[in-house]
Amino acid sequence: MIYYKVWQIRIGKTLIQRYNFADINLDMIEKKVVNSAKKFTRLLILTILKIWFKVLDQINKKIQEFQPKIKKLLNKNGYKIIRNTNTASSFIRIIKEYKIKIRRVRKEVENKEKKEGRREKMEI
Repeated sequence: MIYYKVWQIRIGKTLIQRYNFADINLDMIEKKVVNSAKKFTRLLILTILKIWFKVLDQINKKIQEFQPKIKKLLNKNGYKIIRNTNTASSFIRIIKEYKIKIRRVRKEVENKEKKEGRREKMEI
């Protein structure tokens, strides 16, 4: 199509049209370009953020999926997973467990003594 137009211009069948640019308002064009650039950047930022959060969500799902499998493999290979490395907190936890066991034993002994008719309390 373009070659045909060039051929017609060379022959002289059509005249070259001259455009008058005095009617064009540059301020209006500038406003439209700036507004469309703003819209494009907003759209670009939103899509990047959406993609970012979707990828993070997928990564978290995969981590939750593979975490038990990794723990099982570590336990099978003989590696010990240490959850509490703080000795003070593990010591406190052990003491708490012993206190619970002592209370349970004390209540059992008191219940047996009540059944037998003795009303003595044990002191530990």
